[in-house]
Amino acid sequence: TPLEDKYYVFRAKPERMKLLEQMGTDIVSIANNHIYDYGADAMDDTINLLDQAKITHVGGGTNLDEAKQPTYYIINGIKIGFVAASEGEQYKFTPEATDSTTGILTSYDTTEYNQVIADASKECDYLIAYVHWGTEDEDMYNSTQTEHGKEFLKSGADIVIGGHPHVLQGIEYTEDGPIVYSLGDFWFNDETKYTGLLNLEITSEGLKQMSFTPCEQKDSQTQYLNNAESQRALFDHLQKISPNITIDDTGMQLNINSQMGSMNEEIDIDKEGKDIMIGFNPKFLIDALKVIDDEEISIYLVNPKAPCFIKNEEESYIYLILPVNFNTAR
Repeated sequence: TPLEDKYYVFRAKPERMKLLEQMGTDIVSIANNHIYDYGADAMDDTINLLDQAKITHVGGGTNLDEAKQPTYYIINGIKIGFVAASEGEQYKFTPEATDSTTGILTSYDTTEYNQVIADASKECDYLIAYVHWGTEDEDMYNSTQTEHGKEFLKSGADIVIGGHPHVLQGIEYTEDGPIVYSLGDFWFNDETKYTGLLNLEITSEGLKQMSFTPCEQKDSQTQYLNNAESQRALFDHLQKISPNITIDDTGMQLNINSQMGSMNEEIDIDKEGKDIMIGFNPKFLIDALKVIDDEEISIYLVNPKAPCFIKNEEESYIYLILPVNFNTAR
């Protein structure tokens, strides 16, 4: 029976679980605003079906301990953890799990999720924190997402990845790690919208590379964008809604927003070589520039995976800045 007074309720036939298996799904978050649309029995059925399909779930369960339980994978000797919570409902229909009742882990009040993250981070090399949040159909993330995302990173998450708005939202690099505000709908309905896959290359030292595989949902299908012009349009859109460093033929523009304020400055440059898209934590870049007295400097960018070098002709100083690379996976 659907929840009373809830406008949108969703359910699927149990055999649809085969689709997740066919796509190679290893893990899902059930911390969202629709997992409880048909009540506790239906949510319990979903959990049982996931268990039967050997697909791990996080963010919800038949009690609070289960909802808070992280999942870990050891891949090439690296232990990667996953946790999940939801804060995606303006009108709350989906209950938080209790010691004895089915529900989800929520993060409207971040205290409990911060503790889950802190505990899980001690048990793994790299922790991915998923959160169901944001305003539906808005491609700009809101201040609560930013505030909470930074909290989750400071609590021990290495990256925060969001969903719920049904559209792509921006990516922000903070001093504690990246926040991917929303990956949008990968496959949902017949609307035409950008979507894609986030790819993380993780080493023993942390995140080596983050890339995005560009896709489009259209006519109830999701397809890879293999046309260079279409890819560029998606990347331009994603770059526009992300605080980032952009390098083009006319100059370099720095856009920095922090608790201390914001800065927008355009710097004249002489550029050699092809354009490159690469992401840096702006704090490290600015720290290097602060201690250089030269009126002109040389910045060497090789490729999206390589460090940035700042040095003068005499090499009396050399500064190396490691990127968290954001490139165009093709």
